[in-house]
Amino acid sequence: RADTPIVPGAWAYDSGAQMPAPDVGQARQILESAGWTLPEGGAVRSKNSTELRFSLLTDQDPLRGAIAEAISQQLTDAGIDATVARQPSGDLVRDFLIPRQYQAAIFGFDPGADPDPYPAWHSSQAINGGRNIAGYTSDDADALMEEARRTTALADRKELYQQFQTLFLRDIPSIPLYVPLDSYFVSDRVKNIEPGVLFTPSSRFRNVWEWTVEARTGVGQ
Repeated sequence: RADTPIVPGAWAYDSGAQMPAPDVGQARQILESAGWTLPEGGAVRSKNSTELRFSLLTDQDPLRGAIAEAISQQLTDAGIDATVARQPSGDLVRDFLIPRQYQAAIFGFDPGADPDPYPAWHSSQAINGGRNIAGYTSDDADALMEEARRTTALADRKELYQQFQTLFLRDIPSIPLYVPLDSYFVSDRVKNIEPGVLFTPSSRFRNVWEWTVEARTGVGQ
């Protein structure tokens, strides 16, 4: 499960920063108070003769498609109709995400080994083809990301990024869903391996110079 844009296990990740738990009942109450009501016998909320419907875009990856369908079903429970539309990955990015021609979207994002959220969340990246696809703008968040880029002290950067994660959970410009998990197997003879976040396949060799291999002592070993 992902709660913030910082990958769990990365040095800047704040394990105490967590998205609110899903609450369909509260969602229904918020919609009702905002004037989005269910017509008698209807399944989709409306307000001023406008139904609460939108398109939920994603690519043709089977997993993301399944997730989109599951989210669509959850929204149905709150009286919202989200129609899943799938596009080839290149078309999704070029024709919809970059030009901001979409209502809602599910897509994968690789932040890279450094947890710097600037490219995806700074307000300057919300225009002119930048990667701030959600269009998030916050003076407070911008200041934190800019200050983090000016310092090389790891402890100071970590504190700034944790403050950013707190702001992100306050504003919720986007909803991180999950981080993919990969498993790999290691012989029990190999010691001193440091497992961690694998941004690339080679990441598993991050401390290979410290590995040791136990010698076998049995006959013929």
